[in-house]
Amino acid sequence: EDLKGMMSDQFREMAVSNRKEVDRVVMALQHESAKRSTLEARMHSQLLLQAETMVAMEVKLLRLEAKVEKREAAHRRKFGSLTQAAGATGGGLNFLPSSGAVNQSAASGTSLMSPPDHGNHRLTLPTISAIH
Repeated sequence: EDLKGMMSDQFREMAVSNRKEVDRVVMALQHESAKRSTLEARMHSQLLLQAETMVAMEVKLLRLEAKVEKREAAHRRKFGSLTQAAGATGGGLNFLPSSGAVNQSAASGTSLMSPPDHGNHRLTLPTISAIH
């Protein structure tokens, strides 16, 4: 009977020890899972912040492009009208070259001071939908 009692006590101790080990492993898994969830949440927040920053930068770029376009249009109107007025009056002092380029620019409404229009040189950042 002593042998049965000793074996029973040892089995109980082993069961308690095993239960403690299982609890320890489960707690470690829960802790790692919580760390992973926190890290994923941080990464998601960082990604959203970067996306918002990209959108803000693109909006700023679009505003700057619109501002430049507005200035260029005003420049073309100002200097185009001056060139047309000089060509229409035909009088006064003419400091412009007589190569015919003035007449061509006056007729077309462009200015010799305006940069040539070689298409739209607009650069934009990729949009969020293009990234996915």
